[in-house]
Amino acid sequence: MKTIKESKRLKEQEKKNFDTQENTVRAIIERIKKKGDEALREYTYRFDGVMVENFRVSQVEIERAKDEVDADFIEAIKKAKERIENFHKKQKEKFKDWMEEKDGISVGEIFTPLKKVGIYIPSGKKPLPSALLMASIPAQIAGVERIVLTSPPKKNGSVDAHILVTATLLNLREIYKAGGAQAIAALAYGTETIPAVDKIVGPGNIYVTLAKKLLFGEVGIDILAGPSEVTIVADETAEPEFIAYDLLSQTEHGPHSSAILLSTSSKVCEEVEKKIATLLTTCDADTRKSWQEYGGIYLTDSLKEAFTQINKLAPEHLILAIENPSEWLDEVKTAGTVLLGSYTPVTLGDYIAGPSHILPTSQTGRWDWPVGVKDFLKCMNVISATQVSLKKIEPFLKSLTEAEKLKHHFRAVKVRRAKNG
Repeated sequence: MKTIKESKRLKEQEKKNFDTQENTVRAIIERIKKKGDEALREYTYRFDGVMVENFRVSQVEIERAKDEVDADFIEAIKKAKERIENFHKKQKEKFKDWMEEKDGISVGEIFTPLKKVGIYIPSGKKPLPSALLMASIPAQIAGVERIVLTSPPKKNGSVDAHILVTATLLNLREIYKAGGAQAIAALAYGTETIPAVDKIVGPGNIYVTLAKKLLFGEVGIDILAGPSEVTIVADETAEPEFIAYDLLSQTEHGPHSSAILLSTSSKVCEEVEKKIATLLTTCDADTRKSWQEYGGIYLTDSLKEAFTQINKLAPEHLILAIENPSEWLDEVKTAGTVLLGSYTPVTLGDYIAGPSHILPTSQTGRWDWPVGVKDFLKCMNVISATQVSLKKIEPFLKSLTEAEKLKHHFRAVKVRRAKNG
């Protein structure tokens, strides 16, 4: 246990150097762009250890997957789907076309869905069917015409059964066996098999993230997600055992995940520290490494001090394990998701509460926000004026265009005044 003043980890995060990985990803992107399926097949063999002849998942494979998952999983996916749909339907109501008129000039916005979206869902040791729900449901509710799913194949050449069954329940039929940076490049440029899309969403490792970064501009992306994060603010009313499990639930995402406790109670800090020490003996190496390098328990002088630190950290997940947590919500200015009270674990938000769990990380919550319906909509501004209204506004336009020394800008206005009288 340390105080905030003693902490080095809580200071501004050091920017890591990924030059080597970025060069690797750049080479992958260029080869996919030039060689399409041929290069995708080579990289799939190199990185996933399987030679794929047909990248598209067949209906037979989809049907076979249904026999590989249990009924409880299917019911859980259906329940999560229902809640996530309900949340995003309400979110969609905010994005309605509108027009208003003032001084004879009408202005407004028109919202239209993207046409083609690619969703990338990692698999490997930890397949993420929940991420498929969080990425695809907002897209569907936004009205996206075509959703293309890619996920890396297993050693036997099949995509994870839980991902395929989830895709089926979402009525997604266009599924391809492709992973890593090469899948992102294929979605961006298109290959003989995989279509190019307008935007790519979904989580991934550093190679996936770097591919999205390098391809932004060729294609839209959701966010540049880093390792998972949780920060917990706790007072003397918090339950130490709850907090210990909340912290370790994030570290099991991988060896770089961050888990921080800020508490006004030395007793809570000490008890959490003891509980975690016991639990770590049963954890895998990645979880232990994550806690040792990116975990921390810090005593704060006050809740005010804790919230000041929170707004610097901009954590992906923020749990307020304090008395009357909603009364402190206005103090939070930067966080991906805020979970109020001791009975609202990150697990609830990650799987079934309703809001998307695709959240800004690595302090990008200072300007970014969770993925939702808005990410699958385009907005067009609309302006309409008459000759009379343009004439009324002309003096202001004259002054502004002259200040910027753009003479034809004003002449484009003036010529309309002279037309027909």
